[in-house]
Order: sequence, then C-alpha cells, then structure tokens
Amino acid sequence: MPKIALLLAFFCSLATQECFAHARLSRAEPAARSTLNAAPTRLRLSFNEAVEAKYSSVELRGPSGAVSGLGPLSAPEERTLELALPPLPAGRYDVHYRVLSADGHVIEADYRFSVQDAPAAR
Repeated sequence: MPKIALLLAFFCSLATQECFAHARLSRAEPAARSTLNAAPTRLRLSFNEAVEAKYSSVELRGPSGAVSGLGPLSAPEERTLELALPPLPAGRYDVHYRVLSADGHVIEADYRFSVQDAPAAR
C-alpha cells in the first residue's frame, strides 16, 4: 500500500507542476549563444503560451551600451513578440526581456548573441 501512495503522490505533483507552469521562451531569433555572419534586422521571441505585448518589454545592449533606434515592440501572434532592429555593428549583444504571460505571471530573463565582422570582399 505505501508504494501506491508514493506513486499517487508523484503523479499528483506532476499534475500540479503543469497547472502552475508559466510562459517560457521556446524560440528566439537570433538564437541564444549564436554567432551571426550578418546583423539581424529583427528580434523575434516565441513563447510556449500567450503573452501580453502591451505589458511586455525587450531591451538590447550592445558593445557600446543600450542600442538606440529600436522599432516598437509588436505581437504578430499571441505567443510571439517582435522588435525591429537598426543596423548593428559587430560585437556581443545582450537581450533582456520581461513579459506578462496570459496566466498573469511576469517572466524576466536574458540571453546573448554575437555578430561577426563582415568578411572582406575579394
């Protein structure tokens, strides 16, 4: 009987974790830890559940600090946030996002990507 109680408790804990799961980043363009040969023209963050774009923010910091000239944050889909980028020079970039998920929880995280110098024309 104790084994059945342990199994039941284990499965109940799994169900509880699913009920209280929050939005998490499922895909990023540019991807985390990626090195790009050409600067991206947009930043696209996709989540596993709907997010409230109106109450979300994305910041980009580059080699010389905060990147200026970012376009407005848009939501082409309920699970996706998009940000138009100005031309970016080579260097490392830090993305910081803060989103309000549909379940009412605020999720905040960071990731990095790099842009390489363009190869010299021959």
